[in-house]
Order: sequence, then C-alpha cells, then structure tokens
Amino acid sequence: MSKTLYTNGTQHTPFPRGPLPVGCKDVCTEGEDAVLFRMFFPVLGKKVPYEEQDPASWTDWYLGQPYSTGFAKFIITTQSYSMWILRALSPFLFLYGDWLTKSLKVPTAWLGGEQPDEDNAARETPAGAKMPVLVASHGMAAHRSVFSCLASDLASHGFLVLVLEHRLRNDPKFFVRERRKLAEPNASCSPCASRDGSSCASFHVGPASSRSWMIYSGYERESQLDRRVEEVFGAVAAVRRLNDGTLINELEPDHKLSAFKGALDVNNMALLGHSYGGTTTLRVLADPRNCFKVGVTLDPWMFPVRADPEALGRAVAIPVLSVSSEDFNQGANLKALRRLRDAHKTEESMFYTMKGTTHHHGNDAPWLAGRLGWWITSGNYTHPPEIINELQNNLILTFLDKYLDIEDRRLLASVIPVYEQFIQENKGILLED
Repeated sequence: MSKTLYTNGTQHTPFPRGPLPVGCKDVCTEGEDAVLFRMFFPVLGKKVPYEEQDPASWTDWYLGQPYSTGFAKFIITTQSYSMWILRALSPFLFLYGDWLTKSLKVPTAWLGGEQPDEDNAARETPAGAKMPVLVASHGMAAHRSVFSCLASDLASHGFLVLVLEHRLRNDPKFFVRERRKLAEPNASCSPCASRDGSSCASFHVGPASSRSWMIYSGYERESQLDRRVEEVFGAVAAVRRLNDGTLINELEPDHKLSAFKGALDVNNMALLGHSYGGTTTLRVLADPRNCFKVGVTLDPWMFPVRADPEALGRAVAIPVLSVSSEDFNQGANLKALRRLRDAHKTEESMFYTMKGTTHHHGNDAPWLAGRLGWWITSGNYTHPPEIINELQNNLILTFLDKYLDIEDRRLLASVIPVYEQFIQENKGILLED
C-alpha cells in the first residue's frame, strides 16, 4: 500500500521518531575512486515539532531529471507487462515519476550549499556521545535518496547514516559532459556509460565543478557486484577521514566538515542493504577487510551469489538481521537464502519474512509511488504502510542496540522497550525463517 503524507501543504516522507533533530547533506569525495553519498546525522538544539517547522528548510527527495529518466528505463526493461505497452507509456512514466517526486520533502534540515553556524553544524548528541555509523547500500536502479525514511529515523536516534550512490569508476571514456539541461534533445549519455553502475543515474565531479552524467543501462553481473563492494570500502575510508577531519567534499570544496572531527564511533559501524544492496552487504561482510560489527539485509537479491550461497554464509562471521518481503522471497531466491542461512553459524543472526509485503516496502516507495505508481511496481494493499515501516525500523533499531557497543545508550534506552512491544504486538506479520 502507498500513502501520501502532507504537512502545511507539503508532501513528505514520515517524520523521524527519535528525540533528536536531523540534518542532511550530500558529499562526494576526491580522486579516481571517489564515492558519492547522502549523509543523515543528529544535530544539537531543541527539537521543534515538525508540524511547526517550515517545510522549505527540509531536504528535497528529488535529485533531478536524469534520475527519473533512469528509473523509468529500469521499470520499462524489467517489468513483466507487455513490452510494447510499456514502450508506448515510457514518456508518461518519466513525466509521472518526475512529477510525483519533484515536490517531495524529507523532514530533515538541509545543510548543503551553505556555511551553517556552530549550532546547525553540530553533530553530537546532548550527552556528548560519539555517533555509531551505519552505511547503506541501495538496490538496482535506486539512488542516494531512496532510504530517506529509514536513514532520517535512525539519525534521530543518534546514528550517522551514510547512504551510498553506486555508480561508475571515474573514467572519462564512460561519460559525456553534462549540458545545461540534460533534457535537451542532443544531451545524451554514451551507450557504455553505465558499465558497472547500478544507480538509476549518477555523476562525477570534474573541473570547475562540471558534472559527467551516466544513466542506468542494465545489470553487469559479477563485475558490478565487485565494484559495489569496493564502493562500500570507499565509504568506510570516507567515514574515517570525516572523523579525522581530513575529508574534502567536492560538491562544496570551500565548506569544511570539521564539525564531524572526532564525533564518530568508527569502531561501531553497521552495514545495511536492500535488494542488490543486500547481496552487496553479505559480500562485504564476508570479505577479509570487513570492519563492520553487524549487518542488515532487506530483501536480499540472491541471484548474483546463487552459485554457492553456502560459502558466503560460512564466510560471514558477525550477527546479521535479514528481513524479507513475502512476494519477493520465493522460489529460487528463498532457496538460496535458506542455503546461506543454514551454512551461517552465527547464533545471534535472525532471518524474517514479513507477510503481505512487497519488494518495495524496503525503501521509500510506499511514500512516493501513489496508487498508479504502486501498481506499476507491483505493490499490494495487505498492510498499512505505516505499520510495515515502523515494524521494519523497530526490528533494525532493536538489533543495532543489542549488538553494537553504543557508547551512550540513554537515547535508545527510553524507546527500545516501546519498540520491542510494537514488534510483539505485530509478530503475526513476521515469519521466522
């Protein structure tokens, strides 16, 4: 089920439930292996009720026309409906998706493109504790804004959440230069522009802040997954530089990120992924370089690792929470995930399926798709989206609270019992695999 939320005439994703206000900004690191991500983090100051805030100060969910174009292309090439119908509807799908998300806001203070004062730039909890870090990996043809509901909710509970945008290696031959408007008739991307890129669109920053764009073109199998894994480790390096006070943001090179220096608990990091990001999460956790304490997979897409899920399961030696949807986790995907689960010997790990849910419940889709968009993306109406969203977020927060060594638990201590009670009240939705 999809649901549209409005406050003061503005459409938005759900309000973060935690006790802290949340800030947000985009960051792109330097160099050939630069990573692009959206960062959600708690800010100091009194939390003003969201109904009393000016939505104009909130973060835009919409990232631009290239992203709508890329996602429409993904829908057209992957859905099971008659191809000729979808091809005929492609201009409408692009316009509809673009219109649907253009005015959507995320109830977090946008701190990009400006020099916030010390209060707005602050990142510590009122108790002065260091922030545990969660890195998020999106699914196929998604982008850095697609986890805004979950990321803002976690940040309001004291976490720094870094949502990656999976994209290409910074090689000029894979790109065409951005024109003033990508929608111009002769402003297109080269046919090979999306090799190993799995976001619906993305860009690299060039000289004089120019942008080289790429648009989604398809799944590239193992090479793409390998690249995603490296991007996650690139994000880990960025977190460490952020904590050291040495990270430079190519999107705002003159804006210092010094407010984050020493504010992160880099020894307490979690990794989360949805769909293809779930597979990416498992691969990273199995890598000898893994530095994450726990992992969370939402509806992991097992196709890329279907050849030997047992080996992957044995290689993951830390606690994992896996939450799958009923409509997606069937057939070959379910068999592969169960083979991985049976080979995975970490007793603290938990594997659930949520009844009456679809693959898109794992991200922001229920809050932006609209009824027509929800139908196109195979949505259903079994459970209210706010129940599924709260249940999923509560499972994640209680899991992180239990298995991360959080420096100051006072923020979570007051809410975890309430979240655990909600899980118990809705345990009929959960199937324990």
